[in-house]
Amino acid sequence: MRSVFIERTGAGVPETLDPTALVRLARPRGQAVVSARDGLSTRPDGPFRPLARALVEDHAIREAFAEALAPPSWARARRQRWVSPLVVLPWLMWMELDREILVGVRGDVGPRVFMDALTLFVIVREMFRPVAARPRTIAILSFAGAARCVYFASESCGRGVHPAMWAAAALGTAMGLFFLAAPAPERVALELVDRLGLEAEEARAARKPPPVATGHVAAAVGVALALPILLWLTRAWGALAQGVVFFAFAAIAPEVVRRSFEGRLPDLGSGELSRILERGLRAGIVGAVLAAGLVNGAHWLSGTAGHLERCRDPGGYPASVTRRALARELSEVRGGRGGTGTGHGVVLAVLLIPLAEERVYRGFVQRLLARRWGTEPGIAGGALLFGAAHLGVYQVAVYQTVLLGIASGVAFSEGGLLAGFVAHALWNAHALL
Repeated sequence: MRSVFIERTGAGVPETLDPTALVRLARPRGQAVVSARDGLSTRPDGPFRPLARALVEDHAIREAFAEALAPPSWARARRQRWVSPLVVLPWLMWMELDREILVGVRGDVGPRVFMDALTLFVIVREMFRPVAARPRTIAILSFAGAARCVYFASESCGRGVHPAMWAAAALGTAMGLFFLAAPAPERVALELVDRLGLEAEEARAARKPPPVATGHVAAAVGVALALPILLWLTRAWGALAQGVVFFAFAAIAPEVVRRSFEGRLPDLGSGELSRILERGLRAGIVGAVLAAGLVNGAHWLSGTAGHLERCRDPGGYPASVTRRALARELSEVRGGRGGTGTGHGVVLAVLLIPLAEERVYRGFVQRLLARRWGTEPGIAGGALLFGAAHLGVYQVAVYQTVLLGIASGVAFSEGGLLAGFVAHALWNAHALL
């Protein structure tokens, strides 16, 4: 168990909280020896965040406190963790099948094998924790694996499907439900606040960010809506020139608006840059895997619906609404990749466009919406505006951009702008290659 450093309100010198010291912090409610606003960090040089926020946002800090104070939901999940490794089995099966297809049949599934490996990496990493830090993400990945099994089985209308495929679908569904029932970080943090003797209202007040002016939010939404309009106005300029204008607008417009309302940002503290890089890369990889689970899972479910309709009514299926919608979705996705086969197109799609979009939709819009209404509404609002910006390209497939926006938003909420960019860039690279 790692040590945690606390910087008490009004004191300038951090103290070390080793496991023994953490145990001694347990108090009846109203008799706390710490404050919800005391700063916590896993490093002696910071950065320090209010205790009430750190317990929700920082996995390492929450884990250290939970191991010492044993809140009920955490202790129960720890006893049940022997079940967790079963979640790996369906994804091991799919990785092996994709590898065999890559070697023996065709060479266009390399990105899928890469994403399978990345998914397994994220899942296995969570399995080595005392309790999964991202149970909802693992639940989504489990359901996505089950959806892929059902999609595969429905292609042949369920005929001649190996029993292992049905077993993997059932196991993926069961593990998804298992991780949905696991304690979320917010729940564990609330129980830890109670174990520390803090009042829930005090913790909520300490987590509450500074107020955001309505005009600030309106200006951010305006910038987000202006970005696709700018793309449309410059559509005849060529991909490279359009990309430069797009990137410049995304870099300048949010900063102008932010400085108008917030002023200059403080300089990074000691050790802050390395922390940003570490958390950003880690959260970005998780975000990319989450994007694959959400987008592919939804696609497999819609494809399964089409297969089942074809199985039920083979004669009527070619003229059905479902078939036309699936064909339109495929056409939109392929059309959205147009112009990305060149070197300039790949650079735009994998680097410049994700960086510009994440700067606007996550680093600017989501950040303000989350400060105004909370993390989940902020993620949802940023994702919906991100989807709306792509309506000129996608109509049926727009749900994919919304789901990508949600995954990038989750990554951003955990690891900042770098995490959102890494998640977005990895997903675009996976989709294009």
